[in-house]
Amino acid sequence: MTDAYESSLSATLRSIAEASGHNVDALADTLDVKDLALRSGVPPKEVRALLGGRKVDEGDLPERIRQRLHLVRRTNLRPDGKEFTLAELADFAGTSRQWLTKWWIGPAMPNLEHAEKLRRHFGLRPGFLTATPEEALNAVLQEVLSSLEGNANPQARMRDAGIIKLAERAASLNERQRASLMDFAEFLAKGHDS
Repeated sequence: MTDAYESSLSATLRSIAEASGHNVDALADTLDVKDLALRSGVPPKEVRALLGGRKVDEGDLPERIRQRLHLVRRTNLRPDGKEFTLAELADFAGTSRQWLTKWWIGPAMPNLEHAEKLRRHFGLRPGFLTATPEEALNAVLQEVLSSLEGNANPQARMRDAGIIKLAERAASLNERQRASLMDFAEFLAKGHDS
C-alpha cells in the first residue's frame, strides 16, 4: 500500500467521521461492516481492521480475484435462488468451464477481457475484482461519504442534479411546457414515495 493511498483512505475516514458526527475511532462500530464487506469484496475482519486504522495484507492478485469471484457467486444468485454454476459463470465470462475452474481453484488467473465481462455482467464497479483491500474499501466509503454529504445539504444535491436551474427556468416556460414539467415532477415524487 502506498503512503498516498493510505492517506486517501484516512482522509475519507476523517471526512465520514466529520459528516456523521462520530469519532473516527468509532467508525468500525458505527458503520455496517457486513454491508461494507459485501459492497467492497473485502472480508469483514479486514474491513474492521481498516476502519480501525490498521493495515491489512494485500494478498496476491490471483487469490484476491478468486476470493471476490467466490463472493460474487454467493451473493448474486439466479432467479431460482441458487448459485450460478461454473459453466454459467464461464459463459458470462466468455470462456470455457475448464478454464474458469482453473481460476476457481488456482493457480490460473482470468485475463482482463474475461474479468471485465464478469464484472459487467454482475454490475460490479470497475476494479472490484482486482483492487487492494484499501482501494476497494475506500471506493465504497466514498459512496457513503457522498450520501452523508448529500443528506446534510439537500440544496447542494438539488443544485448538482440541475433541479434548481430547472425551477429557475420554469417561469420562462409556456403553459404546455409547465404542465409537462409538473407531470414529470409528480411522476418522480410518486416513484420516490413507493
